[in-house]
Amino acid sequence: DRSSAASDVYKRQIFSLYRNDLTDHESVPSFKREQFIKYADQLEQKHREYADIVGADYLLIKPTSTDYIEVQFEKLNSFERLAKDYDEVMYIDFDIIPITTHNIFERFDLNTICSFDIQVRELTLEELRWRRGFNWHSMDMYTKSCNKKAMLLLDGISGTQSCINTGVVVMNSDCIRNLNFAERCAEAVDVFKEALDDNFYPEEMTDNWVLNNEVMFSYIIEKYDLPFTNIGMPWNFILDHNEQHMTSAAHLLHFVHKKFDLFFG
Repeated sequence: DRSSAASDVYKRQIFSLYRNDLTDHESVPSFKREQFIKYADQLEQKHREYADIVGADYLLIKPTSTDYIEVQFEKLNSFERLAKDYDEVMYIDFDIIPITTHNIFERFDLNTICSFDIQVRELTLEELRWRRGFNWHSMDMYTKSCNKKAMLLLDGISGTQSCINTGVVVMNSDCIRNLNFAERCAEAVDVFKEALDDNFYPEEMTDNWVLNNEVMFSYIIEKYDLPFTNIGMPWNFILDHNEQHMTSAAHLLHFVHKKFDLFFG
């Protein structure tokens, strides 16, 4: 861990994005939309409290687009703009509630891209064939990891069987410039389109591949072998259909299921 005196040296920014009028998308059904509206003020307050703890400014950005997919890319594109005024920048999804006093800026090496890389078990070709007709989902991490891997194979890179969850991303300004996300993402879109046709995965899966910020982010990091630190589950503890229960062992609770009443009562 770096010295707490670093907060006197580095100018830090924590930011999130939120607007309550996104167009319909499978990731924002009516229940989740209503939960955000109900708890928006409390979520923002928890973000601001954590920013005060770690000596950072806080910014809640209203996205320029109402399209869910475009908003997910806007959060990553915002890093380059914020790096012009800040030495260290942290993004957190608006559905994340910090429950820690530990300073994430001092916990990890911000000369590296710091986020949660989720490992998934690789299925054999036989298992993939057996699953023909399986209801693959565009937001499933295994589907995303296969999409990323198909793109990397076009570059002659085998790639890992994982995909980064971009709910929490932290890095310094030098790292942000080195990532060069906007420019490299534009190139990655062409690779994505090629991979839709040139891959060995079943159509039942590839028909669900969509432009996704986590796929592009993971692809760019692996393709260019960028320095990366996996912050692990405690710093992005995902609560969804697989994990319903909160834990005090986590630092940041990620309410993917949007059941904020479990925390706020």
